[in-house]
Amino acid sequence: MFNLLVTGLPFASPRGSCVLGSDRVFGKTDARIAERYKPDDVLDQHAVMQLPTIFTNETSWDTSKPTMARVGTITRIRSGHNRYEVEYQFDTDVPPIPNSVLESLSTELDLHMPGRGFNEFQTNHWAIKDADLFQVLFRHGVGRSAKPTVFSLPHEPVDPNLVAVMMPFDARFDGVY
Repeated sequence: MFNLLVTGLPFASPRGSCVLGSDRVFGKTDARIAERYKPDDVLDQHAVMQLPTIFTNETSWDTSKPTMARVGTITRIRSGHNRYEVEYQFDTDVPPIPNSVLESLSTELDLHMPGRGFNEFQTNHWAIKDADLFQVLFRHGVGRSAKPTVFSLPHEPVDPNLVAVMMPFDARFDGVY
């Protein structure tokens, strides 16, 4: 799961805040997920702050100026009369990602991209999406400069019954089990 925050105003710095009307919260979120994170119409702030977040602006109609998204975390939420003020911090280790790249991964990221009408990047809103953000980005080489050289990532869904073990590099650990 991850948060998707899309606003009409620019995210000017690696830390800051944005304001969204309460009518813009979870409108593009599956009803099951919305009920999980906003039971009885009360936002579970602690739960949503545990999720990674994509922060971006509405995609510009001017294709010569690509809109860039950032990955980060929500650090604080203040609720007010018909609005939420969301404080954030970008992950400076993850470079900006063009909205067009995220749009190309829409199926894997659970993004609503209809052929007609407004898509996820054309209206300001806050949604929670049912996808593993980092797994999708990592699998497609987005947000980092190089693929791993020691191992490869599978394209199949993760088996929750498997365990990975890492050991120090040393001759006495050459055995494979």
